[in-house]
Amino acid sequence: MKIELTYTSDSHRLLLIFAGWGMDPQPFRHLTANGYDIAVAFDHRSAECADIINLLPRYSEICLLAWSFGVAAAAHFLRNHPELPITAKAAVNGTLFPVDDTKGIPRAIFDGTMNGLNERTLAKFDRRMCGSAERLSAYNAMHPRRDINELADELKAIDTLPAASQMDDTFDIVYIGTSDHIIPTANQQNAWSSHPCVKTIDSPHLPDFDHIISSMLTDKGLVAGRFGRSKTSYDDEAIAQRRIASHLAELTVSAIDGKDPINMLEVGTGTGMLTSALLERITPNALTLWDLTEIPRHLPGKHVTCDAETKIREIPERSLDLIVSSSAIQWFNSPSSFIHQCHRTLASGGLLALSTFSPENFHELQPYLPSQPEYYDAATWRRILSRDNWKEINISTGRIELQFTSSRELIEHLRRTGVNAITPSAQSLTPLRHILADQVTSLTYSPLYILARR
Repeated sequence: MKIELTYTSDSHRLLLIFAGWGMDPQPFRHLTANGYDIAVAFDHRSAECADIINLLPRYSEICLLAWSFGVAAAAHFLRNHPELPITAKAAVNGTLFPVDDTKGIPRAIFDGTMNGLNERTLAKFDRRMCGSAERLSAYNAMHPRRDINELADELKAIDTLPAASQMDDTFDIVYIGTSDHIIPTANQQNAWSSHPCVKTIDSPHLPDFDHIISSMLTDKGLVAGRFGRSKTSYDDEAIAQRRIASHLAELTVSAIDGKDPINMLEVGTGTGMLTSALLERITPNALTLWDLTEIPRHLPGKHVTCDAETKIREIPERSLDLIVSSSAIQWFNSPSSFIHQCHRTLASGGLLALSTFSPENFHELQPYLPSQPEYYDAATWRRILSRDNWKEINISTGRIELQFTSSRELIEHLRRTGVNAITPSAQSLTPLRHILADQVTSLTYSPLYILARR
């Protein structure tokens, strides 16, 4: 395996793309990601590469996007390197079964490709991979520069990869193209039938990587900056968030049933709405507060400015009694990986209590927004939680409707609460113009509450 850094902004976060067969960095050089460097792993003739181990330790967070045969290669890499700070893990148009008649590329097609490989058959493969003349033309303009003999050897190496069905929980999210003629769509659906989070995309085998990256990654620097700037106005404006925090506190206290936690962690403290609501009712022996931005000094406990997705990996096993978080984890690159880490760090009988939002959140704005956090519905959350051995899982939803006198007042509400971080930057001007033109004056928050006991 080889690796090459294709885009850098001197970030301490990295998107690592595991490319498919026959690739090199050329088709990926145009890709960028706000707040992330990008590296491409390719050439799967060998499973390991010293360059990977030399490069990756410099990053505090690594997100992984695996495509095609890169999915199986990435799964084995992840198994061999559990020490890496990997959060989000997406599989795109690939399975854990490299060559399989019902769950991967059919044996006859694979053997035919391997045994008849030449420049002409490779061009035919490219046409099937791209799915259209327009996509093929764009791909040919950035075509990989690999020797045909290397590609034959790479196919032989891929054929020796064992199926990794026992690692069905390796990836957080799976994308399946509806027009994949390399690894048939039906075979991918069979392979991922038990996965909790599968998304169908209108795509041939070669997907729109720009779109997947924008939906997969959160620019945490942008989120921290906008929420940080809104803190002076947040408490006065965040009516819905205050109601959500108050209800989560009630649910948490009820679940604790009169037993004060010894060691409590709050994730995404913000201005302390949930902190204050809880401390009116419980008295933890030790309290730690985490947030991307500086925590208000008047709040008690130990304050840590950090990225919770990576910081949670440092917490010893079974050392916490209560983990709470209100309206925060929807900004994470991998809420499901974070939940898994929470299970690891909670003591037996410990409680996880958090709120996030359902897919109906801000339904009035969804037609206008180019990107927004990944919201899961209650059924998906239950499937995610079921992958760990939680003793109890309780999920409930709510609805909070706000009315404004004008669309401009609605937009100001978003700005003053930091929620405008759902749009990337100056690109948000066009959606805002459409919201103003259509006179959108209502906003519906759809909170989702999760309580799970270790």
